[in-house]
Amino acid sequence: MTTEVINGIEVTDYRQSVQVDLPTSAQGLRDYITKLSEERDAVQADIDEHSAVLRREKNVGMDGKLVDADQYPRSDIDVVAVRTARQQVIRLTNDMRTVMGLVEKALYKLHKLTPQQQNEGNEVRERVQPPTRPPSCGYMG
Repeated sequence: MTTEVINGIEVTDYRQSVQVDLPTSAQGLRDYITKLSEERDAVQADIDEHSAVLRREKNVGMDGKLVDADQYPRSDIDVVAVRTARQQVIRLTNDMRTVMGLVEKALYKLHKLTPQQQNEGNEVRERVQPPTRPPSCGYMG
């Protein structure tokens, strides 16, 4: 993950931190999914930050016009900031798709493991039966 500043906006590249090979152990998969979830949250926070720029600039959004009726750049918005924010939202959305695809593959692989493999490395969990009530012996009034 690298961070640089473009036109006064901090840009983070998440593509370098994506792992290609999935772990083979259940605990490794759980840790990997947790790491990906944290990465997904960071990407979403960046998307929200860049979307705020689009809302702040006269709520221009992803497809609002950047030129006026005479085809000149609008003077009431920062066109460079809007274009940069749009580009970042698109790039981060693609990063989000990649991360979510990896989460899906890891979850699929984790659930494909047998229950014994899933509990590998964990303490043995015993099933505890709920306490049973004594049989009812009629009206207790």
